[in-house]
Amino acid sequence: AGIGWQYRIPVVGLAFQPEILYSRVRTGLLGEVGESSYEGFRIDYIDIPLNIQWGINILFLRPYIFAAPYLRYAIAKGDLLAQVDWKDLNRLDYGLSLGAGLEIWKIQISGKYNWSFGQLAPGGSLHIDSDDWKLEDSNMRGFELSVAFLF
Repeated sequence: AGIGWQYRIPVVGLAFQPEILYSRVRTGLLGEVGESSYEGFRIDYIDIPLNIQWGINILFLRPYIFAAPYLRYAIAKGDLLAQVDWKDLNRLDYGLSLGAGLEIWKIQISGKYNWSFGQLAPGGSLHIDSDDWKLEDSNMRGFELSVAFLF
């Protein structure tokens, strides 16, 4: 969920789309005995990406590709991180997203991969839970699908 604004340069097909978004990043963790936890390992963020798009207009369609540098700030965490103090986690994250999308009239559908350049734990060796999951050089990167309505 979020809000954004789009500025287009029609002749060359460029568009700039800054946004402020709420996102929930989750992952599955696999312990030594094969137990997994998916729901509990999550962090909720406020994201600020700047999408730089290039696309072509085909009647009411606009396929596009984009790159988006982003900053994000953690505002909440899941059950597996409940006992971990915020001072032991990097709340500020940054990275780059690359993706593609399709704009149909005023609807945007896009997919992207987020490369996080920061580390989740400042020391890199934070242990969580009784299964001895170790964050080491973990960061919050992965695929994201989104749908947007342009006003």
